[in-house]
Amino acid sequence: MTRSPPQAYPKSVIGEIEQTGHSLRRQFLSIIAGVVVVSGVVLGLILFSLRDQAIRSGEGLTASFAHVIAEQTNSTLQTIDQHLQLAATRIAPLMAGERDGGAARKLLIEQIRELPPVRALSVADAKGQIVYSSELETPVGTVSDREYFQIYLKEPSTGFHVGPPVRGKVSGAWLISATWPLRLATGELAGVLIAAV
Repeated sequence: MTRSPPQAYPKSVIGEIEQTGHSLRRQFLSIIAGVVVVSGVVLGLILFSLRDQAIRSGEGLTASFAHVIAEQTNSTLQTIDQHLQLAATRIAPLMAGERDGGAARKLLIEQIRELPPVRALSVADAKGQIVYSSELETPVGTVSDREYFQIYLKEPSTGFHVGPPVRGKVSGAWLISATWPLRLATGELAGVLIAAV
């Protein structure tokens, strides 16, 4: 059997075949580019959705954490309030009569043992001068310029009060002062009991 020699195709046919190949290649590349663009858009939407979920989850966790801290802080401040009221009833007679620094310091130390967040208990007289303290040495100085003392002069009906954070005059540490007024039988301010928290 004899084979016939291959036929040569006309140039027009070869040109059409090449154009068809280029056209198919362009279509194929267009399809790939379209798939890449669509995949990128879908991936972007998924990432945006995950980011939104993560933010909402974080906000919920932060709100829960803040709620727990608020409850714990409220409970701690209520305990401090109760101890200050008890200490005030026992310190008030010492403010009205003859002052006994040893008895007052002993009483303040007893109260502070039951209040782990309280660093020190002090008593200021009606002029803001520190007269008793649970510290080893009674700090020399006045708290008459402090907001937690001034509040009792400006608003005499104030009871338990929590002041803004301030630097301690002796320690230099940031403290929050919880205070309770000491009143004479006449209702006049005899002093202020101060818990450095």
